[in-house]
Amino acid sequence: MERTIYFSWFLLLLALLAFGAVVYEAGEIRIAATERASAASQAEQQLDRSAHSQRVSAIAADTKKERDQLDAFAHLDIVRSVQLLEGAGRGAGVNATVTSANAEGDSIDLPGGEQLQTVVFSVVGEGSFANVMHAVELYEHLPLASEVLQLDIERASGAKEQKAAWRMTIRIRVLTIVTGL
Repeated sequence: MERTIYFSWFLLLLALLAFGAVVYEAGEIRIAATERASAASQAEQQLDRSAHSQRVSAIAADTKKERDQLDAFAHLDIVRSVQLLEGAGRGAGVNATVTSANAEGDSIDLPGGEQLQTVVFSVVGEGSFANVMHAVELYEHLPLASEVLQLDIERASGAKEQKAAWRMTIRIRVLTIVTGL
């Protein structure tokens, strides 16, 4: 009888050890599965970040020319803005002259010591009606951050019927860069 009791205790001990081994192995499997899931999630996030980075790089490469043009137009100073306005009038066949440039509102400080300033330019020009209208169209579609505020068109005094000269006065608000203030 004593032998059966020891044998029973021995079997119980073996069963508890087997149960402990099963629980330990199940825990190890759960930890390994969690680590694999975490690693897979991190790999997927890394792939997403890499794909996003590649898309941004591709967009930046595809738009480099447009960004350079935008940067060139956004960084026009007052003198170059005047040259552009007068050149647009001349390109339309109108004798255009900027008669005044008035700052409007407060300037905004930009990195690098530059300031963004809104300036209202007054442009006066003369030419045929078709040329004046063409100049107005050019002024409305300038490659600048600009807005036509006011437009006056009138027949120039003393104009002959055969070659009627028209005079325009246009006010244009332009964002310009002011340096060294």
